[in-house]
Amino acid sequence: MRAQLTIKNYRCFVDPITIEIGSGFTAFVGINNAGKSSVMRCLLEFRRLFQLIASPTGNFINHLRGAQSFPLDHVTDHNEVFSNRNNNQIEISFEFTYDSRPSHLDPRRLLLIIARSPTHNSVAVILLMEERQNVI
Repeated sequence: MRAQLTIKNYRCFVDPITIEIGSGFTAFVGINNAGKSSVMRCLLEFRRLFQLIASPTGNFINHLRGAQSFPLDHVTDHNEVFSNRNNNQIEISFEFTYDSRPSHLDPRRLLLIIARSPTHNSVAVILLMEERQNVI
């Protein structure tokens, strides 16, 4: 399986950035100040959220029905993960490509909106769109 991860309004990424993550090894290569470290920080800070997405039990979808408060790892003030160039919410989207035939339960596309929470120790996560595979 491969996943395309698109991040928008996270730290320095006001414009969307898309990276492809495959099984095995994924390298981040680029010039200085291109955002390589910010991508790595995103993967670290939203690690619990990504673990729920990867969970084979399907708890992720049930966990995100409606808006849910969600803690971030290694962040003291959760407002710092939002871009300081606008007041928009963070958008994280995934598009999955499967090497073998997926089941009808496998997600094809997810769009998450990360909103500021009234408290500074969590963010609100909203599952905006979930598209499943069409398996015939």
